[in-house]
Amino acid sequence: MDTTHAPDYYDRRLSDFQAMPEIGKTKLTPVRVTPPLSVGGSHVYTIQTFRTEKGETLFLELTKDGAAYRLVIPPEVMRVIYRQRESLVAQARRRAARQAAETREERGIKPGFLKKA
Repeated sequence: MDTTHAPDYYDRRLSDFQAMPEIGKTKLTPVRVTPPLSVGGSHVYTIQTFRTEKGETLFLELTKDGAAYRLVIPPEVMRVIYRQRESLVAQARRRAARQAAETREERGIKPGFLKKA
């Protein structure tokens, strides 16, 4: 290992977060993703999230084909990811509620607000 090179952005940011005991953090979590029939080989994603007053910062490391790719995802990007996920969840709930209402209507079940006491 060549020690003459300065740490890269990933290492500097990770070191900054590790040095702050007052912030929240998750355990380092590896996830192996193997495509069907192992075409392209498996990839290992290693994820750790830190929470500060500015929001969550995610450290992502992808290992594939013997190479490692490292990425720091800042709070601004994490907020967008979270908003998009929440939007998708809301869309799925609306779709499921609409389908459930149609199913009840097909069975002749009236909605509660139309029933007389």
